[in-house]
Amino acid sequence: MPEAASLSSDTKTPASFGYLSLYLIPSNESELTRAGVILYLLGLFCTFIFFSQLNILSIDMLKPQCIVIGIYVWIWAVLLPRVWIQLVSLFKFQKKWLNITMLALILGASNAIIFYGLSSVQNMLYPILINLLAQLLFYFNFKKRAFELFPPLVKNYLFIPVLAVLFAWMILPLIPQHFGGTKTELVRVVFKDKEPDLLASRFIKGTGFYRFLYETDKDYYFLEKASDEKSGIVMDYVVKRVEKTEIIKIEYKTSPWVDF
Repeated sequence: MPEAASLSSDTKTPASFGYLSLYLIPSNESELTRAGVILYLLGLFCTFIFFSQLNILSIDMLKPQCIVIGIYVWIWAVLLPRVWIQLVSLFKFQKKWLNITMLALILGASNAIIFYGLSSVQNMLYPILINLLAQLLFYFNFKKRAFELFPPLVKNYLFIPVLAVLFAWMILPLIPQHFGGTKTELVRVVFKDKEPDLLASRFIKGTGFYRFLYETDKDYYFLEKASDEKSGIVMDYVVKRVEKTEIIKIEYKTSPWVDF
């Protein structure tokens, strides 16, 4: 690779960079086990970050959702950027600024597609720029003025948690629950008859549709948006916890591709 290329010429193997240098597929059973633990911890960390914003701290550590979320973080923070770095290296631009510009555009476009595909909202510029900046800082070597497939160990332990937090704040809330995400979904809830001693009687209007957020072994959590009546702008989010003993049943909508 020419000196002016945007990829670092370091040829060390992924194993030499520690536990957080996952790349594609583990080559042996030991690496597979280690990869599974890392993905689980990433997913658990993201789950905690997301739900802690809503003052929900009773996280179920045994949920398979943690592994799924960990895989999503790995794809977004590790796999896709390294694929794009490899792709840009194929062009073999002699000017370093061309490599940097090309990769920044590809990463930005990738983030834009992810945000638009999940939410279709208009105000995506801010989260796209924040995530793009974090990814560029993670993979860019300022001394060599080049992008690296496998950043040094210190960078791994510093930036992987940062990227995981950004994922938990900006991307995880957009992923539907039937894909392992945390996006609220409307469900029909049938409550027991209201009584003064029931928690539900304090703030639940009655049987109807509510945005389901989370479930523990004892409680259900629902999320309501408090919007301004005139503008429709969301002013606040209210989390409502209801004990399972106060609910007769919850009716979930199945995914459109489910056919029994």
